[in-house]
Amino acid sequence: MRPYSPLAVAVLVLAACRNPLASAATGPLTGAWVAGGTPSGAYTLLTLRQVGSSVTGSVQDFGIGPLSRLEDEGGVSGGNVDGLVDLELRYRQRGTVRLVGKLTSGDALQALWIPPLPDTPYSWSLYRQGP
Repeated sequence: MRPYSPLAVAVLVLAACRNPLASAATGPLTGAWVAGGTPSGAYTLLTLRQVGSSVTGSVQDFGIGPLSRLEDEGGVSGGNVDGLVDLELRYRQRGTVRLVGKLTSGDALQALWIPPLPDTPYSWSLYRQGP
């Protein structure tokens, strides 16, 4: 039997010790997503990163008018399994909103925006920005 080369052993040891999350491929929600684009200029920006089925990121709401200043922001967590998306948006001022929907293409997400009571849920469309 031929002994293993020291180089081959070193490569195997390094590969086994690497952080699996650091090298994991990102999922289909990774990137910037925008909802809104109303004539008033108001919009919401989600910046997401998906590793496996877990999704994390940030949310920013921009106001109306030509300046579209930042109105509220927060963190995002949740998941995406086979294109079925369930996210929790934790705003600093607004509170927690749930976003549940489905990827309808690689660049579009149709969802239900579920705000805290007494507000009512409504349909929401998000579109991927950039490449």
